Amino acid sequence: DINNSDPFNIDAGSGVFVPQSSTFEFAGDNDGGNVNIENATYYNLTLGEFSIAENYDAEGAMTVSNNLSILADATLIGTDNWTINGSATGAGTVNLTGGTFLQRVSVNQLLGNDTNANNWTFNNLTLENSNGTFDRTITVAAVGTGALIVSNNLTIGNAGDARNITLQQNTNDRNLD
Repeated sequence: DINNSDPFNIDAGSGVFVPQSSTFEFAGDNDGGNVNIENATYYNLTLGEFSIAENYDAEGAMTVSNNLSILADATLIGTDNWTINGSATGAGTVNLTGGTFLQRVSVNQLLGNDTNANNWTFNNLTLENSNGTFDRTITVAAVGTGALIVSNNLTIGNAGDARNITLQQNTNDRNLD
């Protein structure tokens, strides 16, 4: 754990940041604005930890090779593109006003609020299957009641994918707006 009251900065010219092999947690208390997420490829990424409500905003295009967790005190905001290759769940809020949120999976995964009524709003939401052998399903997370809202384009599947992807919400009948 890095526990520091100063901003966490990585100098691209001289610093090395290798977050691809474990869970990286961004938890901040930035009274002066948002908590900025270093644009990188993460293995697992968790936003929020403290009991302080905070907005998390990416500094550019983001990739999470496995799971994205957005905890109850966190709101993911911004206009950047996100690629998630695992589940994207949590009790937090999503309010992406630009870019595309791509969930591209090779095994069945979950999407959405899994605890309460916080909505997840996407500018564009795209769901794809990267598995060349089997059809895959992204299931809306159980228990939570928050809506999945797509402001512009909802795309399920990619013509270039060898197998189908399904969005399933039978077990948790949510509003998909």
